[in-house]
Amino acid sequence: MNSRGILLVAHGSIVPGAEGDVEQLAAFLKKATGVQTVEIGYLDYTQPSIRDAAEVCTAQGLTDLLVVPYFLTDGYLCKKALRQVREALRGTAVNVQEARPLGGAPELVDAMLDAVQRADSQQP
Repeated sequence: MNSRGILLVAHGSIVPGAEGDVEQLAAFLKKATGVQTVEIGYLDYTQPSIRDAAEVCTAQGLTDLLVVPYFLTDGYLCKKALRQVREALRGTAVNVQEARPLGGAPELVDAMLDAVQRADSQQP
């Protein structure tokens, strides 16, 4: 049996409720990919931790896991998050594939332009 899942890893926040955007993104990923298991793991401040989310994935019997970092750059925090995923899954039979961080993807320009338009529409 080949069972695939997605683990979305993000930084986390000390601001209560800030994880809502990440949860919404995970729901969009689930719908767009048709993958039934989309878990979220946070590096700091927010639960579940990356380790806990990875354990949920293994407990569900996933054989393949795509790790998607919700970071703009392949900087320190992204590397730390991916290292935690690798450590959490070390010794398991899960085949792990890592996506690249968002980086300079041209699609981000549209998101930025939308943000500019929203800000402009809020000006008095």
